Amino acid sequence: MKFKSEIHSYIESHKGEIIETLKEMIKIPSVKGEASEEFPNGLKSAQMLDFCHKLYRDNGFETELNHKEGYLVSYFGEGKKTLGMFSHADVVAPGEAWVLTSPFEPKEIDGYLIGRGAKDDKSAVLISLYCAKMLKELSIPFNSRLIMFTGNGEETGMEDLKNYLKSHEAPDFTLINDNEFPLYRGNKGKIVFKATNNSPLKGIKHFEGGEHGTNIAKATAVLDYSDEIFTYFKLKETDNFKADTENGEIILKAIGISKHAAFPEGSVNAAAIIAENIKNCELLPKETRGVCKFISGVCGDYYGKYLGIDNSDPEFGKLTIVNDEIEANEKGITLSFNLRHGTSINQAETIEKLKNEFSSHGFEVEILDSADAHLTEKDHPMLLKVKEAYEEYTGEKVKEMGINPSGTYGRLLPNAAEIGLSLNINDKKPPFTLPIGHGEIHQPDEYLDIEGFFKAMELTMLMLLKCDNTDI
Repeated sequence: MKFKSEIHSYIESHKGEIIETLKEMIKIPSVKGEASEEFPNGLKSAQMLDFCHKLYRDNGFETELNHKEGYLVSYFGEGKKTLGMFSHADVVAPGEAWVLTSPFEPKEIDGYLIGRGAKDDKSAVLISLYCAKMLKELSIPFNSRLIMFTGNGEETGMEDLKNYLKSHEAPDFTLINDNEFPLYRGNKGKIVFKATNNSPLKGIKHFEGGEHGTNIAKATAVLDYSDEIFTYFKLKETDNFKADTENGEIILKAIGISKHAAFPEGSVNAAAIIAENIKNCELLPKETRGVCKFISGVCGDYYGKYLGIDNSDPEFGKLTIVNDEIEANEKGITLSFNLRHGTSINQAETIEKLKNEFSSHGFEVEILDSADAHLTEKDHPMLLKVKEAYEEYTGEKVKEMGINPSGTYGRLLPNAAEIGLSLNINDKKPPFTLPIGHGEIHQPDEYLDIEGFFKAMELTMLMLLKCDNTDI
C-alpha cells in the first residue's frame, strides 16, 4: 500500500502529542448544557468546539466555526471531488459509579485511556486532524477537497449536521470514525418519544431513574413508611433490589445493567425491577399496581413484543425499544423511549400503534425526534475501496458490511462508510477487570485501546487515499 511506511512513521513520532491532546479534550465536559441564543448546546460544548477550532487553525487549515448552529468545519485540498471526515466532540452524560477514574479526569492504564469521550467520539476528531496533517506535512498527492466536520450535537438529535446541510452540500463520500471495523454502510431509523400520564401513582411519592440514550441502570422509588409494606419489600430483596427506610419513608433502589439504546441486548432496566416489585405488592392501591404492571412490561422488553410492535428486518435485524428515563411524582408519570427500526416497517403506522397502546393505559405519546433508516448501496465504488483497504491492511476478508443499529452522522449523509476508532486484530483484552455495564461507549469507565487507536488512524488514512484515487 503506497505511503504506508511514511504514514506509520509519522504516527509513531507523534503518539505522545496525540494522546496528550486527547486527554485535554476529555477534560472538557462537553455534555449538552443549558441553551443560550449564542450557544444552543451549552457553554461547555461551545468550549469544546473552540478547542478543536484552535487545533485546526494552529495547524494552518482553513476553518469555519459556527457556534449558533453547533459545528466546526475545516478544509484541505482543492479538488473537484469532495471527501468528508465527520466526527463529533459532544458526549453523553457521564453516569455514576466510575471505578478507574472520574469521567472527565482521563487516566492512562497499561495502554488504555479511560474517560468520557475517549472512544465516542473525541478520538475521531484527532483521526481527522492528523489525516489532514499527514497529507500536508508528508506532501502526499491528494486530488480531492477534504471536508472535516466536527459537531457538538450528535448525541442529542444531530441538529448540528442538519444545520450544516442547510447551507452546505454533503460530500461525495464520507468516512465516519464512530463505529467499529471493518465497516458499516447504513443506520437504523429511530423514533424518540415520551409517554405522559397525568395521574400520580397513589402510594408512591417519587419514582425516578435514567439518563438520555442508555437503558436505565439505576432507579429509586420513595413511599410513605408502613411496617407491613417495608417488611414486604425487605423480604423481596435481591442483589439488584434493596429496601431501606429513612426519615419516615421507604426507599426502594434497583441496579440494572446499562447499555447504549441501540444495543440493548444484555441490558437490565432498573425501573422495570422496581415496577415489577410494586405490581406484586397487594398492600398498595390496585390502580398503582396496574400502572406498574404496564411500566414493568414496557420497560423490561427491548424488542417491542409487549407493545405488539416487534419486527425483524432482513437487512437491519430486530426492532429495539429502550426506556431511558422515568419520572413519577405528584404531577404524574413520564416515561422516555428510544426506538430503532429497519426499512421493513412503516414509521407512521408504528407511531400510531404506539399512541394507541399507550393511550389504552392512560398515557399520551409525544414524538420528540424521528429519522428514517438509511443505506449506502453495497456496490458503491468508494465503499468497495474502503473494504479493499481494510482487507489489504489486516489480511482479513470482509464477509459482509454491517448495518448500524445506532445513529451516526451517516444517517444524514447520502454516501458514507462508518468505521472504527480502534483496531483490535488479535482480540486484545484490557489488563483490568470492570463490573458488568462498564467500559464501552455510553458506559462508566469508557476506555480506548491506545495502540488500536493508532492502528485505526493509520488504516483510516489508507482508506482516505484509496477513495481519493477512485472515480465515482
